[in-house]
Amino acid sequence: MRASSKAAQLIAAFRSRKVTQREAAIPALAALKSPPLETLRLLAEKSTQTVERHCAFAVLVQLRDRSVKKLAPKALHDPNMSVRLVAMRAIVDLGGPNAVTLLFPLLKDASGGVRVQCVMHLSNLRDKRAVPGLLKVLRDPRWYVRQAAAESLGRIGDPRASSGLRRAAKDKRACVANSACNALRQLEAASAK
Repeated sequence: MRASSKAAQLIAAFRSRKVTQREAAIPALAALKSPPLETLRLLAEKSTQTVERHCAFAVLVQLRDRSVKKLAPKALHDPNMSVRLVAMRAIVDLGGPNAVTLLFPLLKDASGGVRVQCVMHLSNLRDKRAVPGLLKVLRDPRWYVRQAAAESLGRIGDPRASSGLRRAAKDKRACVANSACNALRQLEAASAK
């Protein structure tokens, strides 16, 4: 089978009703000797189909294509959370001084799932500039977002988080309170070194 027809078949799989077929098409396209980069870039940026935007962007991320740097910040505003999640992961992988700044607005995303993933990505960056935003997230309406924020503040290890974590240690959700207490212990251990 010619490479162009193989690529066309894999791109067509992006629209499959079966998640397994869509997800299998992503690494298969990335593994092609000559993936159709221009087509993938166009789909990632302009397709009216969410699954096409998601899958095409995921392929470009796997390929570490140069367009990801430009597309990722735009994809953070995609109406679909799956595209925003892939974009967040790409921004963290790219790193750089703007990563925290780019992710910050997603701490207020309408989706609790996006907010919790953003908190976890900020934690992985271990950038102390994330601390003020994470402290605000300790008041998120979703307990699992508050819990992730407490854990992230402990990992980052900035002493500025102490007072917010002490308040969170009194959260009505036991798992949030426990995470805040653990984070406070992490801060104390870090300051003792």
